[in-house]
Amino acid sequence: MPIIYNYHCSPSSDYKRDDSGKLNKTHSKSCDFEIIDTGPHVYLKKDGKEVALDQHDFVKDAETLTKKSFRELVNSGAIIYKKDKFCLNCLKFKEDCICENKNIIPLHELEGIKCPKCKEGKIVKTREEIS
Repeated sequence: MPIIYNYHCSPSSDYKRDDSGKLNKTHSKSCDFEIIDTGPHVYLKKDGKEVALDQHDFVKDAETLTKKSFRELVNSGAIIYKKDKFCLNCLKFKEDCICENKNIIPLHELEGIKCPKCKEGKIVKTREEIS
């Protein structure tokens, strides 16, 4: 059963001091920012084509298909990673970025940061199993 991860904006809490110096809990808003991370993200260049590898066992999958070590495949440029980096400026995957990739981060680093769209909520990662 494949597992996918989704990222979305969620309200976050913070503490701020009021005029009297007392700490008060505040809640931010959230927006419609969401990434449905369906995968697979690792591909093998083989016979002029890109073959999608198993998302959870891509090393074994690549080695079985080629009879080569994963290190050899990476070093030769036969392993391709897609949709593993995200642009915080234009809110698109690196492959689709329209602002010259100026603020790119690995997808997994979205978790816990301030929402790049509304600048108020916090990015939350959720796990789903697909049957």
